Amino acid sequence: MIDLDNIKKEIANLSIEDKQKLIDGLNDENNLTNMSIDDLLTDGKAKIKKITEKTFHKLGEEVENITSEFVDKIIDKSFSKKSQENIKIDIEFIQKQRQLLPLEAGTISFILTISSQFLTFGAAGVALLFKAISDYKDNIHILQFFIYPILIFYVFISITSITTLIYYLAQSVFRYPFLSFDKIGNAWPYFYYKSINPNTPRIVFQSRKSRKNSLSYYGEDMLQFTANISKSTYLDWLKQELRQYFLLISYQGYAHQFSLKLTHWFLGGIILSCSVLIGLFLGLIL
Repeated sequence: MIDLDNIKKEIANLSIEDKQKLIDGLNDENNLTNMSIDDLLTDGKAKIKKITEKTFHKLGEEVENITSEFVDKIIDKSFSKKSQENIKIDIEFIQKQRQLLPLEAGTISFILTISSQFLTFGAAGVALLFKAISDYKDNIHILQFFIYPILIFYVFISITSITTLIYYLAQSVFRYPFLSFDKIGNAWPYFYYKSINPNTPRIVFQSRKSRKNSLSYYGEDMLQFTANISKSTYLDWLKQELRQYFLLISYQGYAHQFSLKLTHWFLGGIILSCSVLIGLFLGLIL
């Protein structure tokens, strides 16, 4: 039986600050009960938009704290009253949906292959053209109408291929926003960023000290991973699944947009090279 007199005494002994925290907590709980998911969504977005922090680190902290708070509220609002079996079904559904996400853009490998071939044949072609210039240096018509335009075309194609490869390499070191977050970034069950100690030595040629540290970190990380698995409820797993699901959707957006921009860049270079070649021929003929 609840001892109301004892509770009243404990509340009376609280400091003014603690009493205000208790009142705020009760108000938050009542507000959460009365708020719909759409209300929570609107409130969370409004708070993120009101962030005035200027530094990158502070801004990231504020965004992460607010997002994490409202994600938990929305999930608790939606799933806390469901049975464990129903939550398990939801987890399996999210896992299936996550696995269906297309993360790779097929055009990238094709463009990189073509660019590499252009560079290979372009280098050989430029060498042959320089030899042809030496052989036909007295025949100005062959030089003007054939060798020089093709040489310029090869140069443009090579520049296009090199810049395409550089553009791709620049994308490969792009810093995705979710890498900066701890609470709303990579989910610990699915990515080493959250489960492996970042200080783990990964250099190829390791010293004796580095190897010792690797052994210690592996043991510690294994213990932490096992503890996380053991303590996780179905609701915890649901949160991790939703977290990783959205992260992959975000990554998909970057990957596909990068692929689209790379395609436009490469195609633009090819069109420019062909236009220069045709323009030179027409200019010489006319």
